[in-house]
Parts: sequence; structure tokens; C-alpha cells
Amino acid sequence: MNPEGTIAITVATGSEATGRADDSPTTTSAKGPTTVEALEVNRQQYWLPGLEPVSADQDDEEEGKPVTWILLVHHARNAEIRAELSLPLDVAHDGRVSVWQERILLRPLPLDGEPVAVTAPTLPEIDVAVRRKA
Repeated sequence: MNPEGTIAITVATGSEATGRADDSPTTTSAKGPTTVEALEVNRQQYWLPGLEPVSADQDDEEEGKPVTWILLVHHARNAEIRAELSLPLDVAHDGRVSVWQERILLRPLPLDGEPVAVTAPTLPEIDVAVRRKA
């Protein structure tokens, strides 16, 4: 989640189509009610100006909830890892996320045995408060 609380990112395993511009991916497993609720928030963010839903109750419920993106990752058989950061809008009848507003394809990572230099970014120390739910 970003510091403003307006954008959240979750990670999921994607289908063979993940990271490919010529196809449309899905998550490999069905998602639960929390994900479905997050997608409703995503859909509310993309109404055309002047065409928003009339329901004030729904607007109040969605106020302050983040837009949720999914980082889809797929380990391809041809020895590469493909990934994309995508903005989901809906799930199929089987519960897998399958409709996307926007897809940002990431460069495939080959798994050819060649070493890959990874430089960790310098980040501030993060303190996460953990509390028990009721």
C-alpha cells in the first residue's frame, strides 16, 4: 500500500498468457470475497465524469478504499519468468480474475543459468504494526 492509502498491490500466480501482449491472462486460482470487494472499488474508480452511479450509499462505502493492482507472475516452461502489473476489474464465473483495465508488461526474466546482478534499493526502515483481529 502506498503511504496515502490509495493504491494497493497484491501478488498472484498468472496463467500462461501472463506477460504476453497477444493474449489475456487470468489468475491461476479462484479469488475470494475480499478480492471481489477490491475489484468493485476498482470499477467505481473508472466511471466517466457525469456518469457515476447515483447511489450515495455506495459512494460512501467505497470512499477511502484503495485501488488494487495485481502483480501477476508466471514461470514459463521455456525457462523464463514473465510478470505484469495489472489493474483488475472483474472475475470470471470460475472465480479467477480475468478482466483488466490496464496491463503493464514487465520484461521477461530468462532462467538460463546466467547470473543476474540484483542491486537492492536503499529504502527507509519500515515498521509494521501488527494487531490481533477481534
